[in-house]
Amino acid sequence: MKIKIYYASIFALVILLFNACRKENQPVKPIPSTYFSATLQDNPAVFSNTKTITYINIKAGTNGWYLTQTPGNTWCVPDKNFGAGDFSLRVTINANATGADRTTQIALTSTNKNLPAVTLSLTQSK
Repeated sequence: MKIKIYYASIFALVILLFNACRKENQPVKPIPSTYFSATLQDNPAVFSNTKTITYINIKAGTNGWYLTQTPGNTWCVPDKNFGAGDFSLRVTINANATGADRTTQIALTSTNKNLPAVTLSLTQSK
């Protein structure tokens, strides 16, 4: 009698395990967007020598995006370097005390590798 109860318990556990591992109501995987754009709020992108705030308007749909800059650039500071979807990215342009004009480039790249990256040039006067 004890053996029957033992086997019945194991059988019930196996049935519970199989039911627990079943996939139910999984979220739908997003379809990659077929567009990607990034534009500066200010056009042309020439800024005075004082501290300035500007925005980059990113249209990425369901795609993620990431940002890269000219190496050594410390005066043009975005609030974040990556994100997803449509976003208005705040960029702080620090005051220019160098006595010379300066230029940097910001490249925004979509996680959908079929879409081209967007490169923006920013110039700050002396």
